This record gives sequence, structure tokens and C-alpha cells, in this order.
Amino acid sequence: MKVAVIGAGDMGSVHAKGWTSFGMEVAAISDVDMERCSRLSAEVGATPYASYQEALSRTDIDIVSVCIPVSLHADVSCFALEHGMHVLCEKPIALTLKEADRMIAAAEASHRFLSVSYQYRCFEYFAEIRRRFRQGDFGEHIFAHFADVREVRPKTAMHRKSMNGGPIIDAAGHFFDIMRFITGAEPVLVSARGQTFGAGKARLRGIDDLAIDAADIQVTMSGGHLLHAFMNWGMPEGFKGYMEFSITGPELQLTMRDGVVEAHYRGRNERWSDFASTFHSATSFRIDDMIRAATKGEPPEVSGLEGRRALAVSLAALESIDRGTEISLPGR
Repeated sequence: MKVAVIGAGDMGSVHAKGWTSFGMEVAAISDVDMERCSRLSAEVGATPYASYQEALSRTDIDIVSVCIPVSLHADVSCFALEHGMHVLCEKPIALTLKEADRMIAAAEASHRFLSVSYQYRCFEYFAEIRRRFRQGDFGEHIFAHFADVREVRPKTAMHRKSMNGGPIIDAAGHFFDIMRFITGAEPVLVSARGQTFGAGKARLRGIDDLAIDAADIQVTMSGGHLLHAFMNWGMPEGFKGYMEFSITGPELQLTMRDGVVEAHYRGRNERWSDFASTFHSATSFRIDDMIRAATKGEPPEVSGLEGRRALAVSLAALESIDRGTEISLPGR
């Protein structure tokens, strides 16, 4: 099988090198910036193309990695699927549910697989948390808290409503997806409040469609579980960001900060290994899963529908911020 990578930026580079690490041939890379496209193509032995249409018009491409701004995911993914190629799309799946549905429909019509690269499922500690939850270590219900706090992003596209949708769409979906992964429960109600902390900061000057970049989000899950997420990508330049989480049940609390996980049971504590390096290999898990799907004809772990479910929560959070009310999710 041969692979095309659409987008030669940071994630495009990760995908291109990830495919080659599994012995796959990256035959084509496309990017509007031909300088970086040619540079990455030379690294992995691919042919550079200025347009995705030209790259995907080749008849020897089997799988496509979509690593471009979210606003372009639907058009590129549908083009690839309609030309008989499997698609591994970077998260989130799209900016709107309508676009996500178009991608899912294209995959179904072409009998090809669409997978969304939600990498947090690949982190060893989340797999272990899921195992402990499923065997009842936490007790019946859990409360989960996630926080992702950073300086305004150097990639300003991440802050634009029209390109990546801001962190509520661009990144918070990780938390919604991982909560479903751990519990098997579905989101039912969403309540959120938010602000645009990046407004007026030098790095974001000239952007006329700034997205909300700081939000407190609560998601009620089926089964009585509760998720709380705090997103903030609007801190001053140079701010030392952090990510942390805690998952608490009647019998166990797990906490993580700086890649170190601590488990607090009744009467004993555990300190797990440092999993910080797992992040750098997480995309490889999604690539390996897509290779398995394409070669064995088995659905990928994170399907287009899974990606749609995470996006629906992000959009409900933004709607809740806009309306100042709780948003119900069933049927969306």
C-alpha cells in the first residue's frame, strides 16, 4: 500500500514519518507551501504536489493522512474517499456536524474507512485507567477533571473560528472522547461559560474572527458520571502551560500532572511511571490501527462517527456559552 499526506506542517511531518516507521511508502505529499512540502517530501522519498487534487489523482494511493486546517477536512477527506482511498483525518473531524456527516456518508458510499486521530486513547495511562474502571476499582460513578492551559498558540489558525475553531473545537474533543473511552457512557447535557483571553495580545493582532479560547465546561454523562474540562489557550506569550487531570470515584482517585500519575486507594498509594514520552508516539498507534483496518478489512477503533460524537459536545459547549443555558445532546 502507498500513502499520501495532505499537509506538510508539524502534524503532516509526524504522520509522514510515522507511516515510514511502519515500512509504508509515502508516495505523495501536498501543501500550499511548496518549500516545506518539498523539504518533507525529500525526507521521506515522496513526490511533492502543490494541490491535494493532483496528489490524490494518482491511481496508486491507498491511504490518505489529512493534516491541514479543520475547515478543509471535509473537502479533502471526501475527495479521497470518493476516489477509493481510506482516510486517517487529524482531529477534530470537522468544524460542523453537517461537514462531519458528509465525510461519514462518503466513507459509507465508497466502502472505505474513515478514522479520526484522537491520540489520547493511545496514552498508556488512559488504557490503564479504563481497565481499572471496567473492573470496578473506582466504584460506581466517577467525576473527571481535565485542564489544558497554555499561552496563545504560535499557530494563529488555531484561534480562528473559520479555520480550526479555537481550542473548544480544536482540543477539548480529546477530553470528551477519552471520557467515552474510559466509561463507555455517552454525553447527555453540556453547560459552559467562556471568554476570549487572547483578545488584544500581540501574537493575535490582525485576526478578525477570534474564537473563544478560555472556557469552563461541564458534561453530564449517562450512568451518572460527570466531566469537568477547563480550556485556556489565551495566556500571555511565554506562559509556562500545563495539562492535568484527576478522576475520582468512591474508592479511588487518580491524578496526573507533568506525565506522572498517582493512584490513591483507601489505605495505599501508587506512583506510576512517567508516561510523558507516550505523546510523541501516540499518532503511530492511530497509523498502526489504520494499517490493520485497511489490510484486514476491520473497522478502525476511532471511526468517523466517534469523531462526530466528540465534535457534537464541543459545539454544544459553544452553544451553551452563546445562549447561557444548558444544552441537551441526545439526538444531535
